[in-house]
Amino acid sequence: MTMFSVVVEYVGVWILAFIGSIFNGFALSMLWSWFFVPTFGVPSLDIIPAIGFTMVVHLLTYHAHRCKKEEMSNSARILKMVLEAVLKPLITLFFGWIVHLFM
Repeated sequence: MTMFSVVVEYVGVWILAFIGSIFNGFALSMLWSWFFVPTFGVPSLDIIPAIGFTMVVHLLTYHAHRCKKEEMSNSARILKMVLEAVLKPLITLFFGWIVHLFM
């Protein structure tokens, strides 16, 4: 593995974390507006405070790391990171939208 590929992978992880935090913040702000605002009468939550809120929750909660006997390839690891960073909040938002339609 060359030094360039290590730097590219390192920078890519940080960019993916940034994009993932934006997606998580957007999903939280939408879910907050759909469920918390009408139910509890609290003010809506903009994306920037929602990003901070998700960071605090992530910091304070336990996240189990599943260890497998065989190591994943770089492409499988990158795909897993993309799915967790982007698809997880979008899928949550989709199911929240469906529930919101029944309110």
